[in-house]
Amino acid sequence: QILRACCADIARLAGAGRAVVEFGSGSSTKTPILLRAVEPSAYVPIDISGDFLRESSAGLSSAFPGLPVLPVEADFLHPIALPAQVADTP
Repeated sequence: QILRACCADIARLAGAGRAVVEFGSGSSTKTPILLRAVEPSAYVPIDISGDFLRESSAGLSSAFPGLPVLPVEADFLHPIALPAQVADTP
């Protein structure tokens, strides 16, 4: 409910066309609320659980067909390289 209440402010502050990078994305249950509000150029979910990450990313790809969803399986104890597609994206 807090996310729904704050989405307009988040979108205004972030600006359109930016990449959304979500550390510890998990199931991405709340992510569609944010993606609809901010209209990003790409979504990069990062999580340690690869199978779960790929499953939730596939669901988001289906729900947002024009949005590049670029999952990154990573452990936060090590440096994380973002996909080249978003390297120069705010």
